[in-house]
Amino acid sequence: MCKSNTLAKLKIAQANKQNRLCFHCDFPMWDGDPAPFSERYHHFSGLLDRFLCTAEHLTPRMDGGKDTQENVVAACKFCNQTRHKMRNVLSPTAYRRHVRRRIVAGKWHPPECHHLLKWRSGGPSEVSRPLRTRTRLPCPRSSFQMATDRCRMSDQKPPLDLGDVGNPGRSMRAPSPVQGHR
Repeated sequence: MCKSNTLAKLKIAQANKQNRLCFHCDFPMWDGDPAPFSERYHHFSGLLDRFLCTAEHLTPRMDGGKDTQENVVAACKFCNQTRHKMRNVLSPTAYRRHVRRRIVAGKWHPPECHHLLKWRSGGPSEVSRPLRTRTRLPCPRSSFQMATDRCRMSDQKPPLDLGDVGNPGRSMRAPSPVQGHR
């Protein structure tokens, strides 16, 4: 079997295993005829090419990566090309994190493509494999901040704490004069 035929079979197998979602960005991909993809996702032809399914080598061939099931994943054309255009090619895990951060910021695919994340493989009502975004935990509040909040609620005067205004651990008191200088 010729190399391109093996790679094409690997790409199709991996795309099916990934529910036809890009390994990096989780956007749906098409392979073969773009018409059904365009109809299903109401996508105009100018942006179809970026979602073409490609075979992505996790370890590039130039670095010794082989055409094996463990080394090949399905990725959209945009993600595949963008990864290899980088000055320093990131590892697959680091690149995937980079892509996800850019998607959350709305800076990866054009805004008119973002509806594709809602449509996923089962139609508009199903959302499979949601993007994992970090939830921001509240900053721990100091005892001074909590006491101040309690006073605000009860209309009392907040405590005076000169120690953690400005730089924590430094006092707002005037520095003592240096001995020996006038």
